[in-house]
Amino acid sequence: GRILIEISESGKGVKLRVHDNGPGIEPAKRTEIFEAFTTTKKRGSGLGLASVRSCVDVHGGKIEISQSHLGGALFEVVLPDLDGAPIEKPKVDLSLRPREEAY
Repeated sequence: GRILIEISESGKGVKLRVHDNGPGIEPAKRTEIFEAFTTTKKRGSGLGLASVRSCVDVHGGKIEISQSHLGGALFEVVLPDLDGAPIEKPKVDLSLRPREEAY
């Protein structure tokens, strides 16, 4: 599979967009997928996206799902600037690399 991560400024906050080229998420399921114990995977616990939604909510942000230009899902998280500090670009290389090189 393929994953593309984009980070940008959004007003006084930050926007994180995560694209993939998987099967995507049907529009009718885009709300319920954030509920605890909801999973589409055989071995999934259904807690991953519920945890993400909880973290985003605690920080006053929002998360939305749509269709990615890669063919799969696009998760877009917008978080506000909570302390007035300027947004700094990440100092890590977020490019995709084979797992053994990433560590």
